[in-house]
Amino acid sequence: MYVDGAVNNNGAGAGIVLTSPEGHLLMSVIHFKFVVTNNEAEYEALINGLKLALEMNVKNLVVFSDSKLVIQQLDLRGVPREDNSKADALAKLERDAVLLGAIPLEIQEIPSIHEMELMVVDQAPMITWMTPIQEYIQKGILPEDKGAARRLKYQDASSLAMKVLQQGYYWPTLKSDAMKFTRACDQCQCFENYSSIPATLLTSMMSPWPFSIWGINLIGELPTAKGVLSMLWFGIPYKLVSDNGKQFDGKEVRKLCDDLKIKKDFATVYNPQSNGKTEDVNKIIKHTLKTKLEENKGNWPEELQMVLWSYNTTPRSTTGESPFMLSYGFEAMVPVEVGSRSFRRDHYDKESNEVNQWLHLDFLEETRAISSLRLAAYQKRVSRLYDRRVRVRRLRVGDLVLRRVMPHTRISSHGVFGANWEGPYKIKSVLWEGTFHLEDLGGNHIPRAWNVDHLKKY
Repeated sequence: MYVDGAVNNNGAGAGIVLTSPEGHLLMSVIHFKFVVTNNEAEYEALINGLKLALEMNVKNLVVFSDSKLVIQQLDLRGVPREDNSKADALAKLERDAVLLGAIPLEIQEIPSIHEMELMVVDQAPMITWMTPIQEYIQKGILPEDKGAARRLKYQDASSLAMKVLQQGYYWPTLKSDAMKFTRACDQCQCFENYSSIPATLLTSMMSPWPFSIWGINLIGELPTAKGVLSMLWFGIPYKLVSDNGKQFDGKEVRKLCDDLKIKKDFATVYNPQSNGKTEDVNKIIKHTLKTKLEENKGNWPEELQMVLWSYNTTPRSTTGESPFMLSYGFEAMVPVEVGSRSFRRDHYDKESNEVNQWLHLDFLEETRAISSLRLAAYQKRVSRLYDRRVRVRRLRVGDLVLRRVMPHTRISSHGVFGANWEGPYKIKSVLWEGTFHLEDLGGNHIPRAWNVDHLKKY
């Protein structure tokens, strides 16, 4: 089918030429009795051509046009104007076609696509229980009733939440809901107590178990200094995670963990990322110590406490809160605030301070839950970036695999000519997704767990 639309001084029209596979031609001319642009005429020609093809029960159709029409459901091919001369001539000569009487002429009164007519209806605003609140927030108008006006007056988020709590009410998202309510106006934003409260609302969340898992790792060789005589920790952990070094896997360490009923886990062999959080913290501590010690490297025990305090009172990007906040429910007073005047020091009251500390503990579970959600979202973003480079290697129990030759298993005499893989081994069990226990072909268990990064299918 060849289609073309045209607009000139005589009016606007469209020409359509249907060609059968046997070479038979069917021509149609349409005259538009409404105002159209040249582009609209092209689309009208296409739409009317499709209607004609539908009436002819055409099953397969290829449309040719010298205009770049935007359509998705058809196979539309652009052709030069000279190859579309018949449809072009019909579109421009619809008046002559009437005189000739050789080609049927159709008069189209209205466009093929009708524009919807809209009518604006003015409706009086409905008065609800929210109307006084909206008028106060938007216009500053208080209700005439003095009691309602007093209850509606401004309160900041913390005082509002504490007032609700003191009245005997509590729900998991109390603090977030109070912040959301006070942020409804510009004035409330100017008096916010906290500037980094997350907006995520929670429904229910189990309280986290603080300090249940410890990660342990060596920080590296340190200069000789005066020994540390005391150490502070919070209870006994449920799990202790470390690498496979003998200093963490000796008889004394195992006996200590057994006596205290501490579960001992090890990072996968040659996959220390499973204990990477401990290494990241150690890296931050070492970097901070380097910047503070300068030439006095032996003074690191004296500076270590300040470095740890700085780390524990600094909000982390992964959780949005500081470790101190997640432990105690409120922010610590930093040393610079102790040595200088501040509003908190000048207006300190021991009794009210203790009451506020107890009240903040009621918000601690919600704060930890929101931090857990932030951490999960952060880990999801990291996973998306990491997964772009992943090519999935699927292994199942019973598969034969080759294991990468590690430095301690490489035959030194072979040098650079040694093999890079050894085996085959059989997958005995799946410890976790991507982590396996192996056995040799004789059924002998291979020590440790092995990551899929160091295995390939045999």
